[in-house]
Amino acid sequence: MPPIEATLAVVFAGMMGTALGYLLYMRLVADVGVNFAALCNYLVPVFGIVWSALVLAERPSLRAIAALALILGGIALTQITWRRAAPALQSPSTSRIE
Repeated sequence: MPPIEATLAVVFAGMMGTALGYLLYMRLVADVGVNFAALCNYLVPVFGIVWSALVLAERPSLRAIAALALILGGIALTQITWRRAAPALQSPSTSRIE
């Protein structure tokens, strides 16, 4: 049985990491909107490849680089399309609910 101090330390570290992560994510949603915040999930494989190359000195394959290009291109395409459509979606009559 581990000591109570060790158990409390693990619980505290887990709760603080989760709480901090949620607070940062909610701040991101408030700042940039839910559509862009959802795109952050697509960046997980990108950072997985980058960190494996930097920390573990792994060389990404050509397929991994092509997949990363598709992911980043898709994110860029949705942001360009969304930013162009956003002004048209926010007409004065639909921007406020009265």
